[in-house]
Amino acid sequence: MLTIFGDESHDEKKQEVFAVVGIAAPQEVWDKLSPIWLERLNGRVFHAADCESNRGDFKNYSHEENLTLYKDLTNILASSDYNCVGFGSAIDIRMFKLYFPNSDIAICYHLNFLFVIAQFAAIACEMPPHTAQFIFDSNQETQSNAGLLFDQISKLQGIDIDKLKDCIGDVSFNYKPKKTGVQCADLFAREVMKNINNRYYKPRWNFLCANQPCSPRTRRKSWDALYNTGRFTYMDIGIEILSTLRSTYADIDATKFAEWLNKTGVVDNISNRIKYIDIWEKDHQR
Repeated sequence: MLTIFGDESHDEKKQEVFAVVGIAAPQEVWDKLSPIWLERLNGRVFHAADCESNRGDFKNYSHEENLTLYKDLTNILASSDYNCVGFGSAIDIRMFKLYFPNSDIAICYHLNFLFVIAQFAAIACEMPPHTAQFIFDSNQETQSNAGLLFDQISKLQGIDIDKLKDCIGDVSFNYKPKKTGVQCADLFAREVMKNINNRYYKPRWNFLCANQPCSPRTRRKSWDALYNTGRFTYMDIGIEILSTLRSTYADIDATKFAEWLNKTGVVDNISNRIKYIDIWEKDHQR
């Protein structure tokens, strides 16, 4: 059984980047990695943002100690002793809003979630024992929509949903205590989010160059440590995919959607948007 642990990451105000990742390895590998990871943490539960910002379990340690811890955990995850494979999906929220100005940014999470599930299911189909189980960090909204979201995989780039269903076992959500694999995914998710954000970064004070291309920040060493293994990567949901999605659903009438909400007596949320898209697609194909 291939076990994939997943988590999400975004900037503090959810205005710049949203990322979802998974890290895959056979369960026996996770059993080998976990005691090394937990020993280095010495009783703490790892949260990447807290560790870098000296908050939570890391508030009583110096910034230098926390950065050293972050580096050590990154090296444990990147170690060839474990050969974990990481894949993530990320969206620049600013670009998403250009294509979908009236949409809830929670859709960014769901798109990333779908691509990560589809990628690892495809990998599992090519590897014995051809089955993958997913354990994501707890996300109440996504958990309630997991079944609906799974059915949407087939709509992304013509993926063969029937084939993938044979390769996917359970999709569950982790609650406290936070499993080691989810903590590892937390670190990887932050690195993907930061790497995307750094690529599009423009200093707020640089008003004289407001219309010029963004100047990227220097790549993080922690990202390089993962990326240079050749086992950690991500896809950037950029212009091509967003424009395709927009053109696909360009005929959806906001007025008709509002009428459907009123007629059915349901609220405007992610679940009901997904249900309405399914109804719209069936009508559109007739």
